[in-house]
Amino acid sequence: FFHGTEVGSERVDAQTYAAFNRAVREAVRRINADKRAYLHYFIDYHGPDDPEIAALTIDDLRESRLVVCDPAPIPLDEMQRTFDWLKSWGMLEGTASPVDLVDFDVQREAHAAL
Repeated sequence: FFHGTEVGSERVDAQTYAAFNRAVREAVRRINADKRAYLHYFIDYHGPDDPEIAALTIDDLRESRLVVCDPAPIPLDEMQRTFDWLKSWGMLEGTASPVDLVDFDVQREAHAAL
């Protein structure tokens, strides 16, 4: 799932983050209103690198597999799991905790503005 929390940092104020979330919410609304209209993007994006995907048509894809939802604060257990996975690959070596990666005040204010 995409939470959009990577934009919630000291470099992004709450108003900008809220505007980002409003745009994502609108995209979610449009996609959920007509999922079939968006299926071709998968083929368009991956087809040039994979002939099997390039051979697909949108009739080969199931709309029910396209799942999008409104942005929300990332759950702490998911944040910890992702952090642990990244650490296992040798990334984020200089980061002691996943809570060091998100400005929770900005995140909270931005989501409250929705």
